[in-house]
Amino acid sequence: MRSRTLWLLLCTLTLGLLSELRAEGAPLLPAEPQLGAVTMRLVGRSTAERPRFYYLTLGSSEQLQLGFDLIAGEGSRLCYRIRHYDADWSPSSLLPVEYISGFDGAELELPTPSSGTLVPYDHYTLTLPNEQTQLKRSGNYRITIYDPTSPEVALLEVPFAVVSPTLSLSASVSGEAWQDYQGKHQEVDLQVQAPSGLSRRLDQELRILVLQNARWDNAVTLTAPSSYLQGRLSYEGPQGALFLGGNTYAKLEHLSDRIRGLGVADSHPTDEGYALLLYPQRNRSLLPYSYEQSFQGIQIIRSDMSSSPETEGDYHWVTFTLESPRLEGGRVVLEGEAFRYHSLQERTLRYDEATQSYTTTLPLKVGYQEYQYLFLPEGSSTLLSAPTVGDHWETKNYYTLLAYYRSPSDRADQLLGVLEF
Repeated sequence: MRSRTLWLLLCTLTLGLLSELRAEGAPLLPAEPQLGAVTMRLVGRSTAERPRFYYLTLGSSEQLQLGFDLIAGEGSRLCYRIRHYDADWSPSSLLPVEYISGFDGAELELPTPSSGTLVPYDHYTLTLPNEQTQLKRSGNYRITIYDPTSPEVALLEVPFAVVSPTLSLSASVSGEAWQDYQGKHQEVDLQVQAPSGLSRRLDQELRILVLQNARWDNAVTLTAPSSYLQGRLSYEGPQGALFLGGNTYAKLEHLSDRIRGLGVADSHPTDEGYALLLYPQRNRSLLPYSYEQSFQGIQIIRSDMSSSPETEGDYHWVTFTLESPRLEGGRVVLEGEAFRYHSLQERTLRYDEATQSYTTTLPLKVGYQEYQYLFLPEGSSTLLSAPTVGDHWETKNYYTLLAYYRSPSDRADQLLGVLEF
């Protein structure tokens, strides 16, 4: 035990990001471990065909599995910790012993090194609940992965929730949004049915959060129902959730080194793996809506070369390009499940005056990824679609409703209902 503790103290893993490319444009492997693909799934369930904010049902046998890669990893030991949060993601006032049975953190199992890949990486997994950690209260949670030598520095943060199904939710989405005369919005109207005896003050103690395509940056919070009668609350019209419609996501499929996949204009080998150049996307802010099937940002890791892409799937160095005039007052960033756990700096595209376009190169694991170029204004945390891809009420978006309850005697928000549609 003493030697293991000493080993942990001597571990000097530092977390870096790929900061430059070769002068001739070929990628460089990071000198220090870099976060690669991150996946979440419900154990025993098929791959989701829509973006998801993952949650567990309190008291059930459900398990979540988190998987992630460290490119150019060193087989280092990492740790995790779990904390409870209120609906707005502020830390709850609960102590770990009040929401966890067992330990609120532990070491991850040693990673599995990649096999037969041009880009080396280590693959880590974490399944929750497990023998060491069981969750005993509903609400929001966050998993933090860190190096034990620098516990204050988060390598990866992954949100999820635990629901105690008490409320019945129903909803509908309409392109005829309240006071929308330009056809750019979608309105989500919803109803909540509470069991008798829960509370007579639900209109004051209930908070509804609505997510579009599992994104938290543009989540809408509803606190005032349009009507409340006999345990049934309605949120409609101006009391409903109003969202900008956005647009469909672009698609990339790269399943092997041999075949140029969907969305790929060119590919060629380098000393450190295959480089892919995607077809440039035009700025669509002023273009009319054009329907294309899309799952609005999903990522599926898979490979034509192996049945075990978790450890045998390679990485490709993918170059993204958005043809657009320079957009002042903010930055253009990549959005989609493949990018949500990565730093803002890594997701940001650089502007090239010579080509009048935004561009960046990132390592992506083989599979299928949907992506979008969105605009982040300075001083804001909400990504906008209007400056880059436009907003259209016709867009097929996916919504998630989260119903949080907090009575005057509660010290933290409880999650009592979830609806995905």
